[in-house]
Amino acid sequence: MTSLAVYIISLLVLVGTMATLTKYFYKNFDEVTIENKVSAEYVEFTNYLTNDINSPNVENVFAGEGGKKLTIKFTDFSTHRYQIEEDSIYYVEIKDNEQLKKVRICKNVDEENSNFSLSDNILQTNIKFDNEKVYTASYTIE
Repeated sequence: MTSLAVYIISLLVLVGTMATLTKYFYKNFDEVTIENKVSAEYVEFTNYLTNDINSPNVENVFAGEGGKKLTIKFTDFSTHRYQIEEDSIYYVEIKDNEQLKKVRICKNVDEENSNFSLSDNILQTNIKFDNEKVYTASYTIE
């Protein structure tokens, strides 16, 4: 009878240890997944922005509304706008004063601590996500 009690207690300790390790593993797995998703969204944002800034057709670049909007005008009279609103970054394509496309590029953006600034042909982007990850980049506009 004692050996049965020892066996049951040992089994309970083993199951408890496995449950603790499994919980720890899945918690860390979720954190890594969130981090990778944020990085992927930021990379998509920089791809859009880099393509626009490096275009030979850029006519003018404006940062406005407290750094929450970035507008890039092209020689073909089209406009691309990046907007920080509703905890997201949106890419808006405008042609002949008509909005052609509005795409949410990044989610879970901390609006209070994210902005665009333009000074002496240097565009500075500061994007902070809700998971506290901050991305800062500078782009030279020619």
